[in-house]
Amino acid sequence: MQRIKPLIPVAFHRCSDLQKAKNNLRNYAATGGDLSLVREYVLNPYVYEPLMKFVPMNVAPNVITIAGFICLWISVILTYIHCPTFSETIPNWVFLVNAGCLFAYQTLDNMDGKQARRTKTSSPLGELMDHGVDAVATTLCAISWICACKQGPTIVSYLICLIGYVPFIFATLEEYYIGGLYLGKFNGPIEGLLGFIAMQFLGGIFGHSVYQTKVFGLVPLWAFFSGLTAFGSTYASIENILNIRAKINDNKKSKLENKDSALDEEQKSPCFETDFLKSLLPAIPFIIMLGSFFTFINVDTETVQNYPYLTLFSMAIGFGYLASNLTLAFLVKKSLALFSVMCIPSVLLLLNALTGHQIASGFYALLLCAVATFSIYGNYVVSVCDDICNALNINVFFLPSIKRE
Repeated sequence: MQRIKPLIPVAFHRCSDLQKAKNNLRNYAATGGDLSLVREYVLNPYVYEPLMKFVPMNVAPNVITIAGFICLWISVILTYIHCPTFSETIPNWVFLVNAGCLFAYQTLDNMDGKQARRTKTSSPLGELMDHGVDAVATTLCAISWICACKQGPTIVSYLICLIGYVPFIFATLEEYYIGGLYLGKFNGPIEGLLGFIAMQFLGGIFGHSVYQTKVFGLVPLWAFFSGLTAFGSTYASIENILNIRAKINDNKKSKLENKDSALDEEQKSPCFETDFLKSLLPAIPFIIMLGSFFTFINVDTETVQNYPYLTLFSMAIGFGYLASNLTLAFLVKKSLALFSVMCIPSVLLLLNALTGHQIASGFYALLLCAVATFSIYGNYVVSVCDDICNALNINVFFLPSIKRE
C-alpha cells in the first residue's frame, strides 16, 4: 500500500548525520517503567491482562493506540454538544459516558505496549505515536473537567490544561536526558487520570451541582480538586527537574573521571548534557506558544467566548506537536530546538489581537491560526510515519506477515 507523502519532510530535520539517526531508530529498545501501585496491584491483574486475552495477535499496537484516541474524541464531541461554551449544565448520563471514555482511553493506552511486547513489534514509531497521542490527549481529557467546573471560556478554564501540560513537558525532557520515561508510584497517567474519572462518575451520580459543593465549608469541589491535581503535577514536575539535575551532575563527574571509549561515544550524543540551565532551555518553545495563547485569551475575550473550542483545539495541537518533537529528538538522538515553527501561528494571533485586529478579524485570525497549526502538525505526522517506516521497513497499522502466523 502506497503511503501518503509529506509536503515537507521534517522527521530527520536538524540531524547532522542522517545515517546515524536511522541507526539510532534501528537500535531502539524500549526503556523506562511505571511504578504505579494501582497499576501493579489492581489494573494490571484485573483489567489489562484479562482484556489482553481478547486481543488477536495480528492486531498492530498502533491500532490499539488510535482506538483509545477515538474514545477520547467520542467524549469530546458529546461534551461539545451539551456544553459548547464551557458553562452549560451537563446531563448526568454524559458524565457517565465521559468517565467510561476516559477509562477506555487509559486502558487502551496501557494495552498497546503490552501488545507490542507480546508480538515482538516494539518500535520507535510506536513510542512516538503513543506519546504523541498522549500529548494531545492532555487537552482532550481536560475538556470534560473544564465543563464540569462551569467557569465558561475564561482564563481559569484554559489554565486547567496546565495541570497536564507542565508535568508532560518535564517528564519528556527527563526521558531525553536520562534515556527513559519513568513514572512514580503515584503518577498522572494512572492515579491522576483515575481521579478525573472518579470526578466524572461523581457528576453522573449526583448531577452537575455536586461540583459546587463546599469542601470543608471553604471552596467548591471543582476548585479543591483542581488545586489538588495542580499540586500533584507541580510535585511531579519538580521531581523530573531534580532527576535531570542529578543526571547532569553524574555526567559532569563521569566526564572528569572516565576516559574509556564507550563513555566517549556517549558524550558525543546530544542527549549528554553537563549544563543544568542549558538543559531546561528547550522549554522555551512551550513558553512562547502557551504564553501567546494565554495572553490572547485575556486580550481578545470576545473571540474566545464565541469560539472556545477552536481556541482550545489550536492550543492542543500546538502542544502535541512540541511535545512529540521532544520524543522524536530522543529517538533519533538529535539536539533540541530552542524555537519551533509551531510558535509562529500563536504569536501572530496574539499580535493581531494586540493591534486591535488590524490584520484580520478575531474569528478569521483564530481560524487561520487553527488551519496553520493543524497543517504543520498534519505534515509532521505524515513525515514521521513515512520516514520511520521507510527506515525500519515497517507499516504503521499492520504487522509483518511473519508476526501474524
